[in-house]
Amino acid sequence: MTTTPAPENRRARARTSDPFTSHAAAAVASRNLPTVRAAVYSILEDADEPMTHDQLIAQYRRWQMNGQARPGATDSSIRSRCNELEKDQLVLSLPDERGRSRYGNPAGLYVARSVYERETERAQGALL
Repeated sequence: MTTTPAPENRRARARTSDPFTSHAAAAVASRNLPTVRAAVYSILEDADEPMTHDQLIAQYRRWQMNGQARPGATDSSIRSRCNELEKDQLVLSLPDERGRSRYGNPAGLYVARSVYERETERAQGALL
């Protein structure tokens, strides 16, 4: 599995007025963020083509069943890690291309920056 840079001070949070259970859940979620994030990045790096969030979640679930990804990550958490990676410029959202969600609606496509740059260089070399 490929490693990704550590998130910049990312952690799950609970308000001071929240009950103890919320603080306990936030502590557990904070421990899981880096491992879910690394798995999401690895999935996008291993992908043959850009992926929608639904495809990314489905692949994460397959990795979970094979023991390659941490169990317990919610669909929302997987989408959030993908968006964090995009903010950190490790993942690109392709604005000119659209995929389809599992319900048939237009959906954004995501690709690891390293894969996108490698494929762009390959395509430009083929044109020369």
